[in-house]
Amino acid sequence: MDADSSTKTRLETVAGGALMELSVLYVLSWIAIVEFLDVHWFIALSIAPFAILGMLAGVGMLVQLLWMVVVGLDRLWSWLGLRKSPLS
Repeated sequence: MDADSSTKTRLETVAGGALMELSVLYVLSWIAIVEFLDVHWFIALSIAPFAILGMLAGVGMLVQLLWMVVVGLDRLWSWLGLRKSPLS
């Protein structure tokens, strides 16, 4: 087995796993939209990708907010002279 086919096999394995995770996320989002928003299943199929993108954006904003809080607290402690920053 040469290096090229080994790499291709690994990429196919990773791609297959990612596709499975996205499929599960899509189905779970679809079911949640049908149950919680009380819409028809066909409409929920078209709303699910936007709900997934919205959740992704929300998580990204939460991570950014938490990082801003950490950096702000670090700068505050450095300004007060309480400790040296491990972030710098």
